[in-house]
Amino acid sequence: MNNIGIILCKQEKYDEALDYHQRALEVQEKHCSSCQNEISNSLNHIGNVLIEQKKYDEALKFYQRALETQEKYYRNSHVEIAATLDNLGTTCRLQKRFIEAIEYHPKALEIQEKYYPSNCVIISNTMNRIGHVLYNERKYDEAIHYYRRALSMQEKSYPDGHIETSHTLNSIGSALYEQKKFDEALQFYQKSLTIQETYHELLHIDIARSLNSIGNVLYSQEKYDEAIHFYQRSLDIREKFNPFSDIGIATVLGNIGRALYEQRKYDEAIDFHLRALTFREKFDTTNHDDIVDSLRNIANTLSEQEKYDEAMEFQQRALMIREHHYHSDHVNIAYIRPTGTGNPRKRLPIESC
Repeated sequence: MNNIGIILCKQEKYDEALDYHQRALEVQEKHCSSCQNEISNSLNHIGNVLIEQKKYDEALKFYQRALETQEKYYRNSHVEIAATLDNLGTTCRLQKRFIEAIEYHPKALEIQEKYYPSNCVIISNTMNRIGHVLYNERKYDEAIHYYRRALSMQEKSYPDGHIETSHTLNSIGSALYEQKKFDEALQFYQKSLTIQETYHELLHIDIARSLNSIGNVLYSQEKYDEAIHFYQRSLDIREKFNPFSDIGIATVLGNIGRALYEQRKYDEAIDFHLRALTFREKFDTTNHDDIVDSLRNIANTLSEQEKYDEAMEFQQRALMIREHHYHSDHVNIAYIRPTGTGNPRKRLPIESC
């Protein structure tokens, strides 16, 4: 039953997958209570499905049960325990509980380094996870240290390149980008893209993400025509790959709008921001912050055209959303200010996706 559940999970049929894993767990606990290894595997499988459903609190409970079961079953540290520790760390990171996450992953790494060869992909994956937590904590130098260690292992395991290598290159690029080391970031993003274009079909989402990342670097370097070229390539892939539910489409539309804004092509910029807003209001209705960002981008652009009444309408819509979803003294409400003749022109931040 667990094997069926794994296949269903890969097919994104999460409710069905969960049912099979829960049935497997029920049978194991009823008829084979001594099969602690199989029980812990089922608990982990359930946690994995719940992660895909973004039910992080529930997933955490199942992973913790799996860990407790494994620690009773294995007298000493074991690779199965390391896998569960990694799952716990990843869940905590997704919940932005970075202090807890950074406790779990090094414990997993310590076990893995005892049981696996030094260049094992499993070890490099855990190093990447540690890097992700440090990145989220904005400890970019430390994150890059772990990413580079992971990359070194992957390049030895896959001398001709591999998708996992491209992901690590992207991670290093993102950390360098946050440090405003744009030339170095661009090199890593381009290396990642080269590998992805070799191993993926041309319409793969990984390629679209890399193209957007390259666009972000070029935007930050004020190379707006080049940035728009890469954003447009990213958008073309996303619209062909998954035109109705890929939230990244709105992100890239917004990024093109921002680049056009910097070129003072305001009518074109508004068109892209309106498309981003329409997409978000239709397909991402609960993401209030991004909807507000689209409204504010439109308002700022209208203000540059001295269309202050129209700009005020979009600012008021943004303010209404914020007031509805935040406490009256929340910083995000204070952040929205009326648009008028006295406001200086401001550069709009771009987004990753």
